[in-house]
Amino acid sequence: MKYIFLTNIVSPHQLPWCREFVKLAGETNFLYLAFEKMHSQRVDLGWGDDSESWIQVLEENPESEKLLLQLETCDVLFCTLRKFDLFQRRSTRGLKSFYLFERWFKPPFGMLRMLHPGYLSMCCQAAKTLSLEHVYLMPIGIFAVQDMARMLAVLRGKLQYTLQPPVIKGFSRKPMAVIDQNAYSGPAAMRLWGYFVEPSSGPSHPAASSIPRILWCGRMLDWKRVDTLVKASVALLQQGEKLHLRLIGYGPEEARLRRLAGSWLKDDDAEAGISFYPPVEIGAIRGIMQQSDVYVLCSDGGEGWGAVVNEAMAEGCTVIGTHEAGSSATMIEHGVNGWLFPAGDVRRLTECLRSEIQRIQRGEPNRLGQAAARTLSEVWSPAAAAQALLQEIAQ
Repeated sequence: MKYIFLTNIVSPHQLPWCREFVKLAGETNFLYLAFEKMHSQRVDLGWGDDSESWIQVLEENPESEKLLLQLETCDVLFCTLRKFDLFQRRSTRGLKSFYLFERWFKPPFGMLRMLHPGYLSMCCQAAKTLSLEHVYLMPIGIFAVQDMARMLAVLRGKLQYTLQPPVIKGFSRKPMAVIDQNAYSGPAAMRLWGYFVEPSSGPSHPAASSIPRILWCGRMLDWKRVDTLVKASVALLQQGEKLHLRLIGYGPEEARLRRLAGSWLKDDDAEAGISFYPPVEIGAIRGIMQQSDVYVLCSDGGEGWGAVVNEAMAEGCTVIGTHEAGSSATMIEHGVNGWLFPAGDVRRLTECLRSEIQRIQRGEPNRLGQAAARTLSEVWSPAAAAQALLQEIAQ
């Protein structure tokens, strides 16, 4: 069989499962087509590159035109683009198409997007296409599921969902878990998907330090809500708790975050307080995660997925994530393999951090971090995802 993955840009968070899929399907049977190379900044930070023989970056030349023609006839198409006309043509030929998508109604505009005539027209075309035989929906995270279910329900006349999304019930937290259409009265079933990262080289957390190590990394943007973490950390430090918060990255919020840290701003990791560091290569980040006790993702709904959660869980950190971010809401079960809190809620985050700090001080094992590592190695690994996808295709 011939498999093609079509996307806009070579993605470091799709390549891991593609590599595993190639092992199963055969290198000559799989083709990864993208319109752009991976951004040089990500390559410089160690995200890999597009050097595999089965990856082709499309350009304006006859060879690329020939490759694009294969989209019409390949046995299976995986596509992150809204190529609904292509899906329709393939459906008439009895060929399978899998549409991988992020949120359609991400904040801050949400459902207001449907007020735009062009966007509404696209939604109507999508609803018609995605109900066709041989077309499969693969939402990236539970909120992508919710957005699609909401759109399909509204276009079927269930206007109450313009005000609030439908409640999605009865799904398993694993790749390719079927979310039945009866859960939201929509015309199409969906298979849960996500983003994936390379497996851990082996979590090797040292003996617990007298000062618990808390980590955050990324771009310091307003919707990342890093201020929530800084405020919670300052509150705990002021109450006499010992912790060291390491913030790695840069961005327009950095100056404000430094002001919030105030007198707790430290240059030495060995001291209780808050330290800032510039961005580092991804391999180094994974190593820092291995040396950290807790990772915090404090983003709001602007974080469609957040693959840093995958990385931190894989390295055995206890992850404290928000209900609103796609990765944490999809992969974390509160109190089972991590903690969840509402974005922007300093009090709830403080409580989660205090719980972990006191566990560390009591010398108790990191059961949540251990469970998180198992989740990533057994359920949300690239290999498990590729195997589940191939099994779905074979049905």
